[in-house]
Amino acid sequence: IDLNCGCPLEGVCNKGMGAELLDRTRRLQEIVTVASGSTSLPFTVKIRVGHYEDEERRHAHSLIPQLSKWGAAAVTLHGRSRQQRYSREADWDYIRTCAKAGQKAGVPVMGNGDVLTWEDYHNRGEGVASCMIARGALIKPWLFKEIKEKKYWDIRSSERLDIMKDFCS
Repeated sequence: IDLNCGCPLEGVCNKGMGAELLDRTRRLQEIVTVASGSTSLPFTVKIRVGHYEDEERRHAHSLIPQLSKWGAAAVTLHGRSRQQRYSREADWDYIRTCAKAGQKAGVPVMGNGDVLTWEDYHNRGEGVASCMIARGALIKPWLFKEIKEKKYWDIRSSERLDIMKDFCS
């Protein structure tokens, strides 16, 4: 079960959900504690680096150990702030810093953001438990095959269309 605290959209955040929970730590603690304690399944949390764009206000590195204490089995960290939404590149150096904080707290940290090729997966995956793939899979549903084989999959346009049809149905 995954709690997504990564959504930066105003319509979600204005209701106190998504990335808004990053600034409501007491509420976030209540949710994670109750939810993780109510299931025998692993409970994970996806977060962003923080609310604000400026680096000195990022706080995922201090939030990750807290999430572990509250019952999160793993954390996925999107390398952008709520303010950045999907602009600019994900900050993988900060993701790796947070992964070290997670290791100290005994919780695996997966990185997320800008994993669009098999090379991105292998290069950015160093220092984190794994990578979460989002838009990369929407752009190229065959990305997982490329990652597994560590090579680009050169396919005809008709094959791409067939894959897209299967992916969308």
